[in-house]
Amino acid sequence: MVLSFLLPTLLPVVLASPAFADSEPTHVEMPNAGNSEATQPLSILGLSADDTLTFGGRIMFDVATGGFDDEEDGTEFRRARIFLKGSAGEGVGYKVQYDFAGGDADLKDAYITYANTPLGKIKVGHFKEPFGLDQQTSSKYITFMERNLGDALSPGRNAGVLFSGNGEAVNHTWALGYFRESDSYGYEQGDGAGALTGRVTAAPILDEDRVLHLGLAVRSASAGTSFSTRPEAHLSTRKAKSNAIGSHKRLGLESAWVSGPLSVQAEFAQVDVDDSDETFTSHYLAGSYFLTGESRPYKKSAAAFDRVKPITPYGKDGGLGAIELTARVSSIDLEDSAGDAVDDLTLGVNYYLSSHSRIMVNYIDTDFTDNSVEESADMLLFRFQVDF
Repeated sequence: MVLSFLLPTLLPVVLASPAFADSEPTHVEMPNAGNSEATQPLSILGLSADDTLTFGGRIMFDVATGGFDDEEDGTEFRRARIFLKGSAGEGVGYKVQYDFAGGDADLKDAYITYANTPLGKIKVGHFKEPFGLDQQTSSKYITFMERNLGDALSPGRNAGVLFSGNGEAVNHTWALGYFRESDSYGYEQGDGAGALTGRVTAAPILDEDRVLHLGLAVRSASAGTSFSTRPEAHLSTRKAKSNAIGSHKRLGLESAWVSGPLSVQAEFAQVDVDDSDETFTSHYLAGSYFLTGESRPYKKSAAAFDRVKPITPYGKDGGLGAIELTARVSSIDLEDSAGDAVDDLTLGVNYYLSSHSRIMVNYIDTDFTDNSVEESADMLLFRFQVDF
């Protein structure tokens, strides 16, 4: 009985997935439930002919060696995610995504979207706030194994409502939202926990292999918070931390330049605490170069970078895949609060077997300051990644 349900339900989805074809995650057009001549493998879900359903996920397995004197080598599933997304009628979309890395199930995305309204596209639920180029770029497509140190100053995912849109003038985008500081399951209850977050971007140069991206993000929060970050190695046990702060404001500046195989990206972030002299800052400068001639793709609607597609995927007609050399300097200063700061130098190589699979190697030289006590360490990290 179970097999008779699962096979007709899942088989068409699996056969359409990138495991069987080098393409984007499965996009399933639902057959009309009233059409007796059509096969109806998913009609039991109650979806009509106008609805769509997509499923997918990602696996990122990390290996780390080196580190500070009291740290040990280790392995972990950095991400192990499954998602479902689709449409539920004209102009209505949705997505649900869970991450099972770390031994539990954390809610990453759970939202509903309404397209083409007088106020632009509206998104309601639990999702990323519009802040930072590195943060807005999916972990599937970021250049390094971890985002820059200043990502700790990004609000990340919270529960809220977002209004957004884009236009042809200098290929601009805009986004403005109201958010509540929620937990990893989207739960929050209490007074004074709100924040307004906005982001505007422009890409005055946007060709097939040339991009100039500029962006500005601001956030004003009435709720208190604190900041913490590891060196750019998730298996490291060191954490730079700030003390708890009250209401505050954040500023983010973004820039990126792509010219053929060469890419350069930089950001600056600052947090100013209201009714206090405390200020936290971060910045980074990163670059990459494809030895095999590819160029980093840019997604105009998201104002973020997209999936790299090797010119000659590994194993296809004798193809070798794509090779990308990477380098980054990154810094965060929390010394106004707890006296903590981190400075990282990262060198890396990314090997793309296909558009959905890559192997990453990062070497990190980190200088860590904990309450004026300075330490240094070298780390070597490996990632094996696939998404579907």
